[in-house]
Amino acid sequence: MDTQGKESALKVYSLLDQQNLPVLVSGRLPQNVQECVVDAQAFGKDAVGTMLILSENNEEDTEELFAHKQFHVVGTVNSLTMQIMSAEPPRWATELSAGSCWC
Repeated sequence: MDTQGKESALKVYSLLDQQNLPVLVSGRLPQNVQECVVDAQAFGKDAVGTMLILSENNEEDTEELFAHKQFHVVGTVNSLTMQIMSAEPPRWATELSAGSCWC
């Protein structure tokens, strides 16, 4: 949920030390656990400085996955992971005679 109360479904990824790091478009990378970056194509550079708030409408098991309920957006990024997943068709998809394989 954003600060205006608008709810959106988002997919969350952890940033691992120097592994599959996204390309910074604007702002900076997070420096603590209450900071995050967002997809540049989905949010745009105006998202830097805003807060993302975990909605109270989430199920309890989802809420338990997060140590914090609010995250300060400190940057926007382009992610190879997201580019692969959003490709049409997805890069890992293949057609096999009468069916499909999603690897």
